Amino acid sequence: LCAKSMHDASKPRTLTGRDRAERLSRSDVLTCLGGRLADLQFSAASITKHVLAPLAAAAYIYAPRPLYDAQGQTGVAWLLELNRDRAVYVDVVDEDAVSRSVATDLSHDPRFGRMLMIGGNWLGGIPTNSSPFLPPPKLAAKGEFFNYLQHEKCLRFSEQMGRRHRWHRIIYTRTDFIWRCPHPPMSLLNASSLWMPSTGWDDYGGVYDNHAVLSVGSQARTFLGGLATIRSREALELLLPLTGPHNWISPETYLGARLDKEGIAVARYPQCAYRGCAALSLEPADMKSCSKELAKSRSDCDPCTGARLEYPWEFSAAMTVARCFRDRQQNSWEAEGLGDCHAKPIPFPEEHGFRWALPDITGLVEPSDKCRASFTELHHHGLQQVLQEFPYGVESWTNTAQDRRIFLSVVAECRKIMGGRYLVFYIAH
Repeated sequence: LCAKSMHDASKPRTLTGRDRAERLSRSDVLTCLGGRLADLQFSAASITKHVLAPLAAAAYIYAPRPLYDAQGQTGVAWLLELNRDRAVYVDVVDEDAVSRSVATDLSHDPRFGRMLMIGGNWLGGIPTNSSPFLPPPKLAAKGEFFNYLQHEKCLRFSEQMGRRHRWHRIIYTRTDFIWRCPHPPMSLLNASSLWMPSTGWDDYGGVYDNHAVLSVGSQARTFLGGLATIRSREALELLLPLTGPHNWISPETYLGARLDKEGIAVARYPQCAYRGCAALSLEPADMKSCSKELAKSRSDCDPCTGARLEYPWEFSAAMTVARCFRDRQQNSWEAEGLGDCHAKPIPFPEEHGFRWALPDITGLVEPSDKCRASFTELHHHGLQQVLQEFPYGVESWTNTAQDRRIFLSVVAECRKIMGGRYLVFYIAH
């Protein structure tokens, strides 16, 4: 997709301290975006349209240092371009160094051994990092711990900036969320409760942790304080009563225990976003070599299907609510519509175009091109809707997922024809 910027391309993007202060003064909502920077290449437009713009929110982004590569930098540049009039802060963290530091600190305390005996994935990559004989875990194996680190960074940033700027609310969300309708305004979400979207599926024995609207103070410190609670060893006392031979402690369980301890009430509102992902480095040869044994039981961003979804029921909830919102023909949420759409039953994901990757049990494996095509259509439709309301003109759609060389030639052609006055936005299908 080549999109023409209506701004002066020669305008410098470097902000002075006065510029930042002036932009920050317009915002009383801080939105913390955690996750991979590369995902912003396909999510930045919907995040801007449906979250940052309607809430007049400032944004704080944090990510692992190894992922601040060319694709990550492109994702950040796209978000910055769409939010020239808002305060956006970017922080890159060396997660392995932090993981080692935390694990080393914990290993000196005998209570740490008892933590390791609590079953589940709630500690993320900390156990592996506590061993001098094993390499640091990779990707999902350490993802849960890095979520705690992201929360910690968000909390520290909000408190640091809060010394000279007052936040009324803090939103924690993700860079890989694709938004299909606007975020509810803060005026409809009572500050006495911690608000989370309803996905119909993803609490995993505790409380959904991918998105939350927090009041400054106890709510923010509790939701974002998972790492601090581990470091203080309070997590041990919190979780021991929940352990058992058949109990699996997830990050959601851990979050629920923290909220219960502080007596924080959780309220729900309709889900308008779902998690996707971008396997942007995947080559066609890699997809062809994917064996049937690697095929998973759901389409969750794996090379066997090429699908761009993480949680099917979260996707279904978002699509159902978005349809309800469109049917009401309003530009923003009001209380009655929020309640009506929240009451809509969530259908099976297949009704919204989801395709399952069948395991090779019966010999029936759904062709990857069929699965891929369904999401190609969905993302084209959604992004076209988003871009129609931005000061960018859509010149052309190009599907380059099957051949990276075609993509590179399109990039070069766009830059040559459009003289650097355009952004090149790559949608991985």
